[in-house]
Amino acid sequence: MLIRYAWRSRLAKGYHRQAFHSIESAYRERFRELGDHPVARFWGGWVGFTSDLLPVVGATGQNRNIHFGMGFAGHGVAQATLTGAMLAERMFGQTHEWDTLHRRHLRWPSEPFRWLAYKAITGALAAADSRTDRKARSSPVPRSHLKVVRATSEGCSPETAPPLNR
Repeated sequence: MLIRYAWRSRLAKGYHRQAFHSIESAYRERFRELGDHPVARFWGGWVGFTSDLLPVVGATGQNRNIHFGMGFAGHGVAQATLTGAMLAERMFGQTHEWDTLHRRHLRWPSEPFRWLAYKAITGALAAADSRTDRKARSSPVPRSHLKVVRATSEGCSPETAPPLNR
């Protein structure tokens, strides 16, 4: 994952060709067995973070009937399911068991400390990615463990793959 930051939390440009090239290169290096299968699409967009990395869940509007959940820190699929359950119960006047979750409301540091924190965090994440990549290069996945799915106009159909040796 590539995270770009714009000074003073402005929105960075959403489309970044160099980032997509970097992701495709890592993909091809990590999954050499897939050969030159083309990458059909890339997606890039903004990710909302809160200072404690937990989503914000609430209600607004004159009648407090506009319910929202946001700030999933790149984990929206996992956290949105729980958030959706919480919001549904709130809409019916009930309280979800996780509504009492204690949140630490931390203030974002001012610039240049915010930029320094961004550099430190993304540097640590890049180091972890590099370590994972080195491990993946040193122990390739045996072909018997691969199952390639090829997209067709009728949908996705798995190609025949040898059974796994257990």
